[in-house]
Amino acid sequence: MIAKPVGPRSTGFERDLYAFPELPPDQAQFMEEVFFAYADQKASDALDIHLGQAGHQWTNELISAWSRFVIGVHLRHPDAIPELRTAAQSIWAGSGNEFHERYEKLRQPGDPATFDDMLAQRDPLTRTKMQANLIIKALDNDH
Repeated sequence: MIAKPVGPRSTGFERDLYAFPELPPDQAQFMEEVFFAYADQKASDALDIHLGQAGHQWTNELISAWSRFVIGVHLRHPDAIPELRTAAQSIWAGSGNEFHERYEKLRQPGDPATFDDMLAQRDPLTRTKMQANLIIKALDNDH
């Protein structure tokens, strides 16, 4: 067996695994294009240090990047992502009562009738954006 670097066409991958197609096209790939691009680059820099390649020094950022990468490997696959999406939806749904109650106390005449109506009026994509953010926080938990 000879080890060699391979690209996505030579590996198992799922197209748009991290996409949120409900969002506008310029935001749908945020998780891949911004979050994972940065995380993977920093993990690559940490790997260079592990392999003894010059050019990088250990920093707190690179130590964290490597540990996040190692943990993230277990969560960045086609079986886990739907589970993370479901968990994010559940967290969103479960947090609603408190916010609904607060909104009722703060609602002024002329405000939308319900908290959900207010969110829909301000940004109908709030639910999806928060679900994406919850997944990112789960993968990038610094505690």
